Amino acid sequence: MSAKGIVDLSKKYVLIVDDDESIRSAIADVISDEFPDHLLIEAGNPVDAIDLFHHYKNNISFVICDYFMPIENGMELCRLIKSTHKNIKTILFSGSDNVLEGKDRSAIDLYLVKGGNLDELIKYIRHSGLKDPD
Repeated sequence: MSAKGIVDLSKKYVLIVDDDESIRSAIADVISDEFPDHLLIEAGNPVDAIDLFHHYKNNISFVICDYFMPIENGMELCRLIKSTHKNIKTILFSGSDNVLEGKDRSAIDLYLVKGGNLDELIKYIRHSGLKDPD
């Protein structure tokens, strides 16, 4: 889901942000397979992500975001989200394993390198509270 719609207050949302549609789609497929009762919203850039965030902010549990994107990097997006909603878990990923070297990581709950196994992502999300209802 990338368009704004009526917010289903009984559901939790995961916002996936990446300018590469194939990466977004792969992450969305894994998340929807593992957590089928949760709704996904997707953005191809930080500007669209901010717009979606403002619309769904009270129901978003996780933001999964690429570091390198047009306009603004993923770290800045995570900082913006954490500045008002510290309870939302932010997961940043990049194709480089040293992109955060020397940077303030306080707005990032988990950092992953692209191309790796998504098991760590699923494990973190499950451990952090996004569980399917019984």
